[in-house]
Amino acid sequence: MKVFVPTIGSELVLSKACPVTIYSEQRNSAFLKAMGIKMDNSHISTRHENLTVENQSLVDKYHANISLKAVSITIPAGTILKVNRIYVRQGAEDFDSMTFFCVGGMNFPKGRFWLKLSDVNNFNIEEPKPIAAIQAERKVTCEENQKKKNMAVYNKVQRFLDKLEKNDKTIDELIAERVKILIDKNSDPCYKRFYSDRFLSCYKCFIQILHTLKVGEGDSSDRKVVTDFLYKLEHLDTNVNLF
Repeated sequence: MKVFVPTIGSELVLSKACPVTIYSEQRNSAFLKAMGIKMDNSHISTRHENLTVENQSLVDKYHANISLKAVSITIPAGTILKVNRIYVRQGAEDFDSMTFFCVGGMNFPKGRFWLKLSDVNNFNIEEPKPIAAIQAERKVTCEENQKKKNMAVYNKVQRFLDKLEKNDKTIDELIAERVKILIDKNSDPCYKRFYSDRFLSCYKCFIQILHTLKVGEGDSSDRKVVTDFLYKLEHLDTNVNLF
């Protein structure tokens, strides 16, 4: 048998369904709640609190069997469990445990929970991926999501520009209208130069970042600059401050 000792962040994919016991301990409370089970906090001074059903439909959905201090449930094959914590201590074998985070699915809830090593040792898992491979895949996925979000913002702006073009208008004309309103509210002629300069600065920034998003680059802060400026363009007839 090949030895595999997981590190934090390792992902275990179950190749077979496995029955486990989840105990009524505070670190499992959020996960138990996700399967419709409530912990009685009046017993918080004890190690394990009493369990009661809070949502019977969830309990039925996950086929959970509840006793006073623990829940029996089967983790389906194909479930991905990410190792979150490992606790092993000499002389305290009863506390040996592993904590996982599960993304969840149709037959198993999402969340963080711990299991005794006696349960974990019954797992049948697929060949584990090295941490470096997992991180590389996540980086690619993250970059792809960023590009999709960037293009979504760019396309939203493009639809706005197309609508303007159909109405024979430009962004410059919209801004000019807004600047005029602001200037009319202030008799000081210095405001004209102030608002004009501010517009030029904001508009240049908007165009530069828009080009960045178009080529798939940029991040959430860039998207926020563009969406904020677009919102202000779309609401020139309100009290939204353009600058």
